[in-house]
Amino acid sequence: MSKTIFITKSINELQQLVDFCFNNNIELIAHSFLQFEAIPFTIEKPFEAIFFGSPRAVDFYLAQETIPENTLLACVGEITAKSLTDKGYSVAYTGVSAGDTSQIAKDFKNFIGDNRILFPQSNISHRSISSEFSIEKIEEINIYKTATYPKTIPTCSQ
Repeated sequence: MSKTIFITKSINELQQLVDFCFNNNIELIAHSFLQFEAIPFTIEKPFEAIFFGSPRAVDFYLAQETIPENTLLACVGEITAKSLTDKGYSVAYTGVSAGDTSQIAKDFKNFIGDNRILFPQSNISHRSISSEFSIEKIEEINIYKTATYPKTIPTCSQ
């Protein structure tokens, strides 16, 4: 019986898996249910810090805007921090456990003190971190749109 594997990523991101499946006579079905699109944005309020919730937020922000000198950069976790450090930026705060946004929000609130924070985010952000702050201390800007693209997937063995 031949095997079929489904993964929710674009085939373009999976070269090693594509090669493995080909070499092992496994059918691979790859489909990303999400697509992302830049949203033009304007920053209305001054800020001392930026909190990035994902590497995607970093990329979409930097595609339209620069990070001012002396801005504190904060991230939800290590992968997002790496996306900034790979671009030459220093990260002042990195969440310890990206899956525990409640704890990250509390820790970040203690870390950031009275500084104003910019939250670049998706149009469908859960606001897990920003909701911990008073509206006077933050600006949330939608910088990209997340859209879903459903597809019927055939029965797979894995």
